[in-house]
Amino acid sequence: MASELYLIDGLAYRLFGAYARRNRQVYFDLEVSLKKGNINVPLDIYVSRMLFISAMAGFSVAASFVMIALVAAMTSPDHTFLPWHDVSSDNPLVNVAASQPFALVLLAGASFLAAFMTSYLLYRNYPFYRASIRESNINQMLPHAVTFMYAMSNGGMNLLEIFRTMNEHSDIYGEVAVELETVIRGVDLMGLDLITSIKQASLLTASEPLRNFFDSLAANMESGGDLAKFMHSRSDQFQVVASQERRGLLEMLNMLAEVYVTAFVAGPLFLIVILISLGMITSGDTRQIELLIYLLIPGGSLLFIWLLTILGLGSDDNRAKEIRRELDEFADVRKVATDGGNKSKTLDRAEFRYNLSRFLESPAAAFIGKPSLVLYITVPVAIVVFIVLARPAPGLPYYEMLEALTLPVLAMLAIALLPFALFWEMRSHRVRKMDAVIPEFLKRLASYNESGLTLTLAIKSLLSSNLGVLNSEIRKMWTDIEWGAETKDALIRFERRINTASIRRVVTLITKASESSGDIKETLSIAAADAAATQNDRSDRVLNMLLYTSIIYISFFVFLYIIYTLSTVFLPAVPGHAFTDELQAAAQGISFAGGADVGVFQLLFMHAVLIQGLFSGLVTGMMSEGNIYSGLKHAAIMMFVGYVVFALFI
Repeated sequence: MASELYLIDGLAYRLFGAYARRNRQVYFDLEVSLKKGNINVPLDIYVSRMLFISAMAGFSVAASFVMIALVAAMTSPDHTFLPWHDVSSDNPLVNVAASQPFALVLLAGASFLAAFMTSYLLYRNYPFYRASIRESNINQMLPHAVTFMYAMSNGGMNLLEIFRTMNEHSDIYGEVAVELETVIRGVDLMGLDLITSIKQASLLTASEPLRNFFDSLAANMESGGDLAKFMHSRSDQFQVVASQERRGLLEMLNMLAEVYVTAFVAGPLFLIVILISLGMITSGDTRQIELLIYLLIPGGSLLFIWLLTILGLGSDDNRAKEIRRELDEFADVRKVATDGGNKSKTLDRAEFRYNLSRFLESPAAAFIGKPSLVLYITVPVAIVVFIVLARPAPGLPYYEMLEALTLPVLAMLAIALLPFALFWEMRSHRVRKMDAVIPEFLKRLASYNESGLTLTLAIKSLLSSNLGVLNSEIRKMWTDIEWGAETKDALIRFERRINTASIRRVVTLITKASESSGDIKETLSIAAADAAATQNDRSDRVLNMLLYTSIIYISFFVFLYIIYTLSTVFLPAVPGHAFTDELQAAAQGISFAGGADVGVFQLLFMHAVLIQGLFSGLVTGMMSEGNIYSGLKHAAIMMFVGYVVFALFI
């Protein structure tokens, strides 16, 4: 892939490189966005690639449309393919191809221009989009990052080492760590002093708050100010600003919830009623309804979820991530070459057998720890079930085939996703309970450390405390320490077992502070305040969105009721076609709106309810808990109720 891209860039630069170099000023804003979006491609290369790919897209689309037009003309009813021959056909492409020669040129030019501009605008605006996403991620993580800097500086660590430590934990601090890497590269590779490197990084960062932080940090260092006091003031300031921004985001969520209910629940329902009531579906034509159900509702809902994501309203606090750090208990043990020089093959096999035995001992615990593992089982089973169940007779009409595939598709989705949703909710419930007691856990550790106990003895003292779900984890930590592990390694294992964003931040803060200073009381207090703020924000979000979660449920059930009424009351009562026995009506050839059987509309309405339930549930999870996985339970409830209503009562 890299070699292919290199060849494309080489060809593109030969064709458009001179133009890109001459017009650097025209693309100045693009160059800034490339740097802010962390896209490490020179401007002239990017512009050349953009123009070349856009041109190729234009030529490809134009050639495709022309070929389609020519094939349509050759397969026209009178088999005539003469540019000057007048052909009257229902196929618009036939008419275009066979009317006059310049029609093909016009078609090619229009399709080339449309494809070229679409590709060009997508490529042109992609860096702005990347910069916007990075800005949102930086602003979301910045309060936690500055809190970490404050704790480390309070323990005596110098600023450059703080930056290096955060860059090593980019899995925790995300885009903030990437910005700090720019500072580190300026010092290590370019030979700049730290202040100059910070100033240069402030010019390229995508986040205005981080730019202000860099500028004030450089000014503080130039004036010889106290770093710990500066970080303390900035930590408090960012916590206040973050709290205000989160309140603003909650208000935005409230507004977006109203928009979703209006546009994607009430709106489709209104259109369905209008389409039927005004008689727009005639002669069996259901294309408008199909477009609405199978394209507009899913597409609009996915765009809405994407909007929530780019606005920074998502959260990954409950999502498991791979931990990059390695335990160092065997760092000083030399590995002996085995199996023909492969030093790690024997250890890898032993680790695999150990992990397999642990999984077989408690599969449920493994699935709760990492719910995505269950998909390796459920997805293949779901595919097999679909293949077995989905065997419609050949030659079935379109709508009968849709009806025959409905149950297999639902069975496939249920088998594939319901176990994952169950284990995800079990994990989320456990994580929420742990996050709720983390502030108290840290406060007690700080209290014991203040009384003179080391971190190790403070953990031992917690054995007699009642911290709910954390009691078992504290016992495991102390068991690790009793068996000879260092306290830092016991904490890292605790982090691996829980493996959430909040736990990773806390453990990283504690372990790094304990490495730099034995007195970590202040660090523990800082970590406790940070964890408490995060927990309060999460609770506020859930409580604020509870009302709108209820509204989405109510709107779905209203949607279901009206669709049910249309299916059972309105359609059979159409003047001239009223009947109660669908089989008898089908036998007599009776149809609604001149061609489409009532059963067809009932099938489409059932699909509308199922699709609406699926996406309403996903949006509910995204808004209330910040991730789409939490919406699976809502989607399952809505889809189950909708299917039962249609299966039993219609």
